[in-house]
Amino acid sequence: MSAADLTGQEGIDLLNKLITESKRVEVFVVSASGLTCSMRGMPRIGPDGRVWLGGGVGEPHLAFAPSAAVAARYGDERLAEKFPDFADRFREHFVSALMFRFSDNSVVGLFELADS
Repeated sequence: MSAADLTGQEGIDLLNKLITESKRVEVFVVSASGLTCSMRGMPRIGPDGRVWLGGGVGEPHLAFAPSAAVAARYGDERLAEKFPDFADRFREHFVSALMFRFSDNSVVGLFELADS
């Protein structure tokens, strides 16, 4: 599999597929300044309409609005160029990647776990 640019709606459709199929993902967030964060879980639609991973309101969680993304891509380890030394880890642990880029150049990447 290679990497493919998606329309915003295609990215949202693939994300909804991960949600409805209860796929486990590892999500990576990279801010424009290089701050990174990752966590594992099943994405779901939160009470505010954004996509959530982790706990509920008042608990540790990550939330984002894919509709605010300016670009989306889907594919394999070639999408993980922002993450150092990631290609080998990708092949070992993940099936696919869905990336959303926002206007401030921050990136949210959802990597479907091979064991999900």
